[in-house]
Amino acid sequence: LGYTPYHMSEVLANDHSELWDHVVKTGGTDGIDNVISAMVDGGYDATTDCPSADFSLELLERYPDAKVILLTRPEDRWIRSVAQRPPIINYA
Repeated sequence: LGYTPYHMSEVLANDHSELWDHVVKTGGTDGIDNVISAMVDGGYDATTDCPSADFSLELLERYPDAKVILLTRPEDRWIRSVAQRPPIINYA
């Protein structure tokens, strides 16, 4: 599609774990603008996967004209996938 997506692996590649940890701890109410700035400054113009997907409503509030592609899969497959995520962000 011609975009440069920000994927879960970008969190580690760009040392963004602390930025995302702060967003997660505040439930997206604080720090999301810092994460968005870091993504934009890094040349990304799309997001995919977690942790960005976990804050899609916050992203859509800031970018109401954004295009969204929703993929679905059976719940059991999604749960297995999430359980295998590397512990990049502390969701506890």
